[in-house]
Amino acid sequence: MEEQIDYLRKIFQRRLTFFFNQLSQAHKVRYPKTGDFLVDRNHLFEVGWERQDL
Repeated sequence: MEEQIDYLRKIFQRRLTFFFNQLSQAHKVRYPKTGDFLVDRNHLFEVGWERQDL
């Protein structure tokens, strides 16, 4: 079970990294207190995950 959780955490980190890398090429991306990313001080994104406790 612990191996599966580690695997899911790695996938989630890759999704966050991919999202950030793609948007940061043309936009100002910040880490807000809520949500995952704030883009151009106007758009709040949550990359999403089924289990928020990971």
